[in-house]
Formats: sequence, structure tokens, C-alpha cells
Amino acid sequence: MVIDSAVWISLYAGGMHLSAVRLGTVVCAVDAVVAELLTMPDGEQLRKHGLRVEEASGSAVQMAYEWRAEDDRLSAADALSLALAHNHGWRLATRDGPLEEMAARVGVHVLHVVDVIGMLAEAELIAEGDIARFKKGMHDAERPYDKRALGAILKRIKRGDP
Repeated sequence: MVIDSAVWISLYAGGMHLSAVRLGTVVCAVDAVVAELLTMPDGEQLRKHGLRVEEASGSAVQMAYEWRAEDDRLSAADALSLALAHNHGWRLATRDGPLEEMAARVGVHVLHVVDVIGMLAEAELIAEGDIARFKKGMHDAERPYDKRALGAILKRIKRGDP
């Protein structure tokens, strides 16, 4: 799974960024995004806990360039993240509308931030307090999220049925 910068920021705001790299699936970010992640407090911990850094080069750069030419709403980092997911057949975690639209056009499966949180709950990497911290962090940062889906995840955690 490739996680774009917006989802990393959301996970960081909710204090779940370190848990995300502990998922049993490949969790990676394109090198352009990792540079930003490493500036965050605990940034180096992401790499120590297994964040896979993928360099964007060759065909990935060419695809990203072409997609940005098609849709100028895409940032370079977003287009590179999509190219990485596309080239490896991985899913893309994003909360960016234009990136999600382009992913659908090129056949890349998209996950939303709450889907990633669901995966964390299923892997028992987060607890009830993590959900509360995420909600507060998202509220304080004025970032929208799917409240109904997050509520369902919280209920599963409370029942002990992640």
C-alpha cells in the first residue's frame, strides 16, 4: 500500500502514524513524501518501524508527469505516489479528490484514511483511545473524515471484535 502525504498527515494528527508502518502489508511512501515525513517529530521512527521508501524514477516519473499534465490539481508528490502504486499493483491510501479520480481512471484501488484505521483496528494495532485522539486531531486540524465509518470501527474495538 502506498500512503500519500495527506493520509500521513491525518494519521500523524491522530497519533497513528507509527502504528501504520506496523501493518502486516507493505507500507511505503514515495521518496518525495518521505522527506516531508522525516521532518515530523518521530519521523525517523517511521523508517525504524518499517516504512518502506521507494524512489521515483524512470517510468514512474514519466507517468506522473503525464498525469499532472492531464490534471493540474495533482501535486508532484501525489502523482508520484499514484505512479508507484500503479507500477507495483499496490493500493493507494489517499484523501485527495483529484488523486482519487485519477487513480480510478488508471485502475488503482483507493483506500481512505478510515479504511487504513480499520486495517489498524483489525490488526489490533490501535485502541479506543487512539480513535479519540484521531477524532480530536482531525477536529483541531479542521480535516474532514467519515464519522460513521470511524464510529463503526470504534464499536468493533469496544466489543473486542476488530
